Amino acid sequence: MATWKKSPPELIAAFDAALASQPHAERRQMFGYPCAFVNGNMAVGLHEDRVIARVPDEAARWPCVILGRRMKDYAAVDFDSAMQVAALQGWVARAVAHTATLPAKAAKKAAAAVKPAKPAKAARATKTAQTPKIAKTAKTSKSAPATPKARAPKAATAPRAAKAAAPVKKAPAAPARERSAPSAARAGKAAARAKRAR
Repeated sequence: MATWKKSPPELIAAFDAALASQPHAERRQMFGYPCAFVNGNMAVGLHEDRVIARVPDEAARWPCVILGRRMKDYAAVDFDSAMQVAALQGWVARAVAHTATLPAKAAKKAAAAVKPAKPAKAARATKTAQTPKIAKTAKTSKSAPATPKARAPKAATAPRAAKAAAPVKKAPAAPARERSAPSAARAGKAAARAKRAR
């Protein structure tokens, strides 16, 4: 960014004296330099050691170039000891008179304050606030265990029912196994042993 030097104190004093005779002009500071506005439009101001006046008739003769760009309808006149206070008052008066004929500019801050709020945003905010509750309810119902359904007993068929009602008969116990008689050979041997023992 270019570094601009401050306007000389005597130039600022002469500018304020010339502006005092213009009741419709509003003094403001722009880029650190005093300026005058009429109906929101810049009429005249200072830049370093120059007077910048909105006088289209003099713009071609005294072109105003700042940072390589030419400002349309503005004339830039160097201020030095040769410029009298009366000459400066003439530039200020011509610039204020011309700027008063331009359409007024609406203040940006006032327009922003009057701008109503959009109802769509309020509705969107309400919908967003309700969404978490709905999601939470759906999650709770999903995690709850399902109640098991009671199953009705099946009706027994006729043959099974009859079989269940009939008494169960016990099978008779098997007779004890009779002991087999000893063989003749064993009997003979037993008798022989008994005889010897005598």
